[in-house]
Amino acid sequence: MKSIAKNIMSKNVISILPSTTVQEAAIIMKKYDIGFLPIIENHNILGVITDRDIVIRAAISNDLNKTINNFMTPSPLQFVTEDTSISDVIFTMANYKIRRVLVLNENNHLSGIISLKDVILYSVENINNIANIFTETHFRNL
Repeated sequence: MKSIAKNIMSKNVISILPSTTVQEAAIIMKKYDIGFLPIIENHNILGVITDRDIVIRAAISNDLNKTINNFMTPSPLQFVTEDTSISDVIFTMANYKIRRVLVLNENNHLSGIISLKDVILYSVENINNIANIFTETHFRNL
């Protein structure tokens, strides 16, 4: 398997419209056990909202019926493409201090999300594979 974004991204992206209320977004996050929602309209990514945004920005305003576009992090956002190497994904996340990055397809439409958890799981799986190769090689040489 090639070490590219397409192979580790979460593909079933749940997104919301900018007209979604803060309360509706929170309910969606709870229902799907996620902390990040892209805001999309007509295939255009307008921004993102995180559970942290809701707690820090929206809850302080004390109006959960306001629309999410009042609290989202608007574009421009950081993106990678499906063919971006995992090392470049990690660099992007570290360089911009983000825990999730959006993945775009060849039409510049959202095709997935890579979270820090996805990167860690990928790294752990590869460490085990490398360890197995070394172990097998060692025992073959005995």
